[in-house]
Amino acid sequence: MQEEASNHTASHLSAALRAPRALAPLVLLMGFLGASLRYLLELALPSQGGFPYATLIVNIFGCFTLEIINQYVGRRLHLPGPLVKSLGIGLVGAFTTLSAFSTECLGFFRDGEVELAAAYIAITIFVTFIASLCGKIASNYLALHRLRRIRKKRAAERFAKKSTVIKGGRS
Repeated sequence: MQEEASNHTASHLSAALRAPRALAPLVLLMGFLGASLRYLLELALPSQGGFPYATLIVNIFGCFTLEIINQYVGRRLHLPGPLVKSLGIGLVGAFTTLSAFSTECLGFFRDGEVELAAAYIAITIFVTFIASLCGKIASNYLALHRLRRIRKKRAAERFAKKSTVIKGGRS
């Protein structure tokens, strides 16, 4: 009876998590967390020497994290698509910032710091791409590690089942 109630609750929860409209509060919460983390990082790493380190770090980490969310969390953990999107859009979307990057680049150009602007653009594009690639590699590693754990657990269960049958007098 308790198992039936648990399955019923899980079924309703699963259906709720698949409804995009029901996820709006989660997207808002994730957005709040992402924006708050970004703000705290801006306070911790103010621009030094005119270079926006916080924005660069945020965007690098965001690219890595978004790839983990899309590749591992979304595909390997089989979470509902809208839930995965809320993590990507809410948490990572509010954490990362293309608009600050663009504004900072325009500021460099306005101040005549063309070399700094070019370096910032090149570094951001190259390093965020590498971060995304690293996120994909990490996702593949996590998926492989998870698969090995599952296979090991199943093998142990089969062994235990065979041991029980043998001890029970059957062979």
